[in-house]
Amino acid sequence: MELDTVITVSGYAEVDHIVPYSISFDDRRTNKVLVLASENRQKGNRLPLQYLQGKQRDDFIVYTKANVKNFRKRQNLLKERLSEEDGKGYIQRNLQDTQYIAAFMLNYIRNHLAFADCSGAGKRRVVAVNGAVTAFLRKRWGLGKVRADGDLHHAVDAAVIACTTQGMIKRVSDFCKRAETTAVRNEHFPEPWPHFRDELTQRLSACPQEDLMKINPVYYATVDISSIQPVFVSRMPRHKVTGAAHEEMIRSQVNEKYTAVRKSITELSLDKDGKIKDYFNPSSDTLLYEALKKRLTEFGGNAKKAFAEPFYKPRADGTPGAQVRKVKVVAKMNNTIPVRSGGGVAKGGDMIRIDVYYVPGDGYYWVPIYVADTVKETLPNKAVVRDKTMEEWKEMKEDDFLFSLYSNDLILVERDKPICFSLMHEDSTLPKKYETKKELVYYKGGDISNGGIRIETHEGAYFLKSLTFGIVQKVQKYQVDVLGNYTPVKKEKRQTFPAQRR
Repeated sequence: MELDTVITVSGYAEVDHIVPYSISFDDRRTNKVLVLASENRQKGNRLPLQYLQGKQRDDFIVYTKANVKNFRKRQNLLKERLSEEDGKGYIQRNLQDTQYIAAFMLNYIRNHLAFADCSGAGKRRVVAVNGAVTAFLRKRWGLGKVRADGDLHHAVDAAVIACTTQGMIKRVSDFCKRAETTAVRNEHFPEPWPHFRDELTQRLSACPQEDLMKINPVYYATVDISSIQPVFVSRMPRHKVTGAAHEEMIRSQVNEKYTAVRKSITELSLDKDGKIKDYFNPSSDTLLYEALKKRLTEFGGNAKKAFAEPFYKPRADGTPGAQVRKVKVVAKMNNTIPVRSGGGVAKGGDMIRIDVYYVPGDGYYWVPIYVADTVKETLPNKAVVRDKTMEEWKEMKEDDFLFSLYSNDLILVERDKPICFSLMHEDSTLPKKYETKKELVYYKGGDISNGGIRIETHEGAYFLKSLTFGIVQKVQKYQVDVLGNYTPVKKEKRQTFPAQRR
């Protein structure tokens, strides 16, 4: 059980910091123990060995050495004294993030960022705060953190860090010291300002203007509340062209829709009709096919178990023939690239972007651009059409080009009927479905098998696996800056690659 989750019963027991929190600012489990509430009142803000005396002290040392296995916790429990210099060292280590990258960024920003003059800002303009401290303050201020609910928890972290000033640290330290030395428990934990939690929660909601005058009337009486917009998560588009032009596995072309490839028999499976799934041309060797199917059926379709022992091709007279390790299976595949001088094909590499077109009177279309297309003399201009081969796709005119979309580009999608989004993570506390007719979303990728694109809401809480352009009334590209401010993008010029500029 986590120590933080222990519930005290009638004040009998409670969690205590071994090295007082007012001195150490160490809220880790290695600095916590379960103690009698009455003893904790008497101990105050002393170390255990400063409080215990005589035989009780000796027994405590013997017990700790014999039973406490964690080195850091044992060190804390057996610490005999804490000098003023030690206390400063504790706070320095536990308040500040001393990891290399944090220290580097702190010094880089401190040395290169020009700050505006501000009389009340103090001398320390850049501080790296330890995550354990912000986690402690979040908890005490009642700010939960559910990562599965999306990325808005980063905005909460930013607000907490901004409030973790030296003045706030002093107030928290004094509060903890009073709590350690007195039985009075009705004092509220310090917060940046009254109703801080309520105001922050409201500002992070979908309707941040609501109830702000009730929460903080003094401040918002001087602010145009109607200008306050919801927090918007900014993501960086991925414009790099990386990856192989095609997969290493070479396939044979069966027809315009299907390819065939040799596959290990330990990867075979049965379909709902009890046949071997995707088996290529069973009639070419019915003895082999039936023998494979029989063995698979005997093991409930588990190929790894069925073919754990060597499998031999049966002869007509019933005797075993050559060992069979692989058989041919077929797969539906549109994105193929000729290899070996046309003697085979390979599945194309990653899709790096899609080019979006609007055909007047017909609607929106998109053309996939793959890594292999970047080295061709001309860019493809055929748009995806569902249930059609690449040869049957619709040819686009350059005059109808609107814009290109890379992963994490922002777009507005709109239709007359609701677009239904699903939760990104099953353990999220948000509603399972989110419906809207108009939404700013991030493009994540295209799927030529169904002609749809994958999109996600800006905070990463909801997604739609496949949105087809045939059902939308509007698709508009937007540009978003690092602060989450977004503006529509005017019509772009289709960008080419060096191979097309020769």
